[in-house]
Amino acid sequence: MKVLLWCRYEDAEELAEIERQFDRIGEILHGTPGLLGSELLVSLSAQGVCVVLSEWASHAEFDAWERGNDHRGQTAAMRPFHDRQRNQVFDLLLVSRAHNATTNGEC
Repeated sequence: MKVLLWCRYEDAEELAEIERQFDRIGEILHGTPGLLGSELLVSLSAQGVCVVLSEWASHAEFDAWERGNDHRGQTAAMRPFHDRQRNQVFDLLLVSRAHNATTNGEC
């Protein structure tokens, strides 16, 4: 499953801070059960918008981490950048289908 966390920044300095916090949080979360990885994606079409995309082995493992005692403290540094202009600052996505463009019909 994938998790999207939508963020906003005003200028290059704020984006640099988001990048620093993303790296710091990534180090903290290294080895978290079920977390396969994460990426920071900066929009090329919407100025001031970026997304943290994390991939989890299962919804159950994500849910266990999210409900755990450490979750809020581990991710607190990103909260000032949450995109409050959206109805939801995050979304949980289940991969229904996938295609790999570099292999012959295999996912």
